[in-house]
Amino acid sequence: KSTSRSLNASFFLFGLLNNSLYVVILTAALELLPKGVPTGLVSLANIAPALVAKAVWPYLLKGRVRYTKRVSSCASLSFVGMMIISLFPSLHLRLLGISLASFSSGLGELTFLQLSTRYSPKPSSSSSKLDLTNFAGDGVGWFASGTGAAGLVGAAAWWIVRPLGVKLGLAILSLLPGLMVGAYLFLLPSPEALLGGRAEEEGEQGRRYRQARGEIVRGGAVLAVRISFSEKMQLLKPMLWPYILPLVTVYFAEYTINQGVAPTLIYELPTRSQHPLLSLVIKKLSDYYP
Repeated sequence: KSTSRSLNASFFLFGLLNNSLYVVILTAALELLPKGVPTGLVSLANIAPALVAKAVWPYLLKGRVRYTKRVSSCASLSFVGMMIISLFPSLHLRLLGISLASFSSGLGELTFLQLSTRYSPKPSSSSSKLDLTNFAGDGVGWFASGTGAAGLVGAAAWWIVRPLGVKLGLAILSLLPGLMVGAYLFLLPSPEALLGGRAEEEGEQGRRYRQARGEIVRGGAVLAVRISFSEKMQLLKPMLWPYILPLVTVYFAEYTINQGVAPTLIYELPTRSQHPLLSLVIKKLSDYYP
């Protein structure tokens, strides 16, 4: 049970830390750009590279994923991107830094969802049958919870460091990806520790386990199944209309509101007599945006 809790905590932290900087950049958009430059430019640089990583990269990947190298690379890219934003006031360099952090976030999301498949399926201890209820589903669920929490944590983190200014505030937050590497190295249990080695048992159960992992057993040898690009496209087609296009529409509408409509709304500054709590937070018009 403690090993399972470690898995859940790890994937929650992966989702939280991988997406927090993405939220920080969106929240700080107004202060990262010169006056008169629309915040939608930050949104474009913060979304497009991540979209490329998630929508294109899976179809180009070949061979075994080296997770330690991939997680370290994502954390390093995020750190470099945030430091570029922090140290250089130039618009072009800041957009470059945002794009690096964005690509890292997209690649990280892809990586952790791939990583979850290593924890599937879960052998049943009560029977000889393979229990198709798997730890991978737990990992994905906790990762999704972490990405949701990132919306609150990322926005709150920027609000806390905002008085320090863009340079120092973002430099402090650039250390967050290091915690992601720490969670991967020191908190995440190995598949062997979680499954207790039972998944690799010989016989019918072990054979079905390996088949569920996308492997073929021939004459005692295990052969990895490789899926071609055209086969991946065939797998994609059934998901296009019921899932992908509706979600694209939702996200398009959401970011149109966030970056195209919300920044144009002007409210009066709250007075202490009428809004004693809000007046402690909102002191100038630009405070409304974050």
